[in-house]
Amino acid sequence: MNKTFFKKLLISHLLICMCFISIFIIYGYSENLDEDIKPQTINRVSGKTRYETAANLSRKFTEADNIILVSGEDFPDALVSSSIAFSLKAPILLTSKDNIPNETLEEINRLNPTNIYIVGGEGSIHSESLKSLDKNLIRISGEDRFETSEKVAEKAIELGLSNDTLIVTGGLSYPDALSSSNLVKDKNSPLVLVRNNLPEIAKDKNLIAVGGIKNMELENFNGEIISGKDRYETSVRVLQ
Repeated sequence: MNKTFFKKLLISHLLICMCFISIFIIYGYSENLDEDIKPQTINRVSGKTRYETAANLSRKFTEADNIILVSGEDFPDALVSSSIAFSLKAPILLTSKDNIPNETLEEINRLNPTNIYIVGGEGSIHSESLKSLDKNLIRISGEDRFETSEKVAEKAIELGLSNDTLIVTGGLSYPDALSSSNLVKDKNSPLVLVRNNLPEIAKDKNLIAVGGIKNMELENFNGEIISGKDRYETSVRVLQ
């Protein structure tokens, strides 16, 4: 199989997982979800594209004052968006770098939010592509995925998440970060991506690391570590 095709397919599935997790972590904390969504019910949500699938997931919301908009072409910004999605009780929608897909635009128009939070810099989502949105646009970004995740965590704390605990995980691959999103709800705490060192926001906080410390290239880590022999066991331990 062509490596480029496989990468695009992997990113597509990962982004949809993040949009689903945003619904999952909000369930039970928002009055804006349809009454017929039950924790024990298995419902398939899909679309012809990742953008349509994300929009269909968002339709579980009957209303939303805020929407999170992230790139549908790569995964790092979407991975950390769970922090702000939970703090705002907001759906995550996907867009491309240069234009907003019709499915996404239709869902934005349906929900008619006051604010749209764009996670990621100009390299992920061009400002030109957002000019048609007559909303209050709030961009959260940094020089790279690590700084962006820190900025998102800071905003999530500002919006109400705990300032006592921080969830950290490696930022070069997706499995541990995807599993970490479940802790955002359980610990009411933000998530940041790390490599080599801890960000300034980690100072004086209780730290929970998801995944092997070697994967994060951290030394002398002082905090709780949730890890298994592989990504699958790690994800199970996160839920225990």
